[in-house]
Amino acid sequence: MGDRFQTFVYTDDERERILQDIQGDTTFLNTPSTDELKRKYEFISKRTVSLQLHLVTLGEYLKNKRIPRGMRSNIRPNLFSQDPFFCSKFMHISNKYSMDLILLNIEFLQQEIKKLQGDIATMETSLSTALNPTQLKNFLDVNTDRMTKLKLEQEQTKRSKWARDEDDYKTGNIYNWQSYTGTPPKKEPVKNKRFNPTRSTTQANTDSAKSSSTGSFLDQYPANGRDPGGVESIGIGAERPKGVKSRTLPPRTISKTQRPQ
Repeated sequence: MGDRFQTFVYTDDERERILQDIQGDTTFLNTPSTDELKRKYEFISKRTVSLQLHLVTLGEYLKNKRIPRGMRSNIRPNLFSQDPFFCSKFMHISNKYSMDLILLNIEFLQQEIKKLQGDIATMETSLSTALNPTQLKNFLDVNTDRMTKLKLEQEQTKRSKWARDEDDYKTGNIYNWQSYTGTPPKKEPVKNKRFNPTRSTTQANTDSAKSSSTGSFLDQYPANGRDPGGVESIGIGAERPKGVKSRTLPPRTISKTQRPQ
């Protein structure tokens, strides 16, 4: 019974004694296979092509003082939206914000591309060790063809976006709150709330009195969004709102069994 509750623990000295007797080369654990090297080289090549193309495109936007749609501010001028001078300054501030973001991206793209180019050079050295010269040349030729095709596809996409953004600047519709050149969009009029006959006039008047007693314009409307000032009950002597038709009930028929004796 006592042996079942005994424990055993290796000491640090015993652990070191056991491990020091292990002999063998372990560099293979950190050496990627040839297939892994090829996959990683292709991945880094694709990333380098994409980032390089993105870099030169953003640089061209900045040189032409344009902002691509994806980097334009979505903030709208809610206050003073009818004032052209206010909207003009609002747009200029938004332009500065977006152009600084473009410059920030360009700065870090340059750093990342430089790092990737160093990684590619290191991997080419590793591939030259893992492959014979013919295999290495064939692999690099195939990879170059793939990168050329990828670059052409991405150039087509960026070219169409460039033309789209160029049209935005020609028409003056740079930001989504600009309906047309020079004049900010007008706010849509607030529609009247629909009549709700489920709430009594007494309750509506009570809510109106409560909101008036607070003295704050923020509390002018009840939480449920209903209009507290309308006629919302139909009864004797109550005003019937427009659109609500009256209904005449049919005469009640009393059976013989229900007639008073």
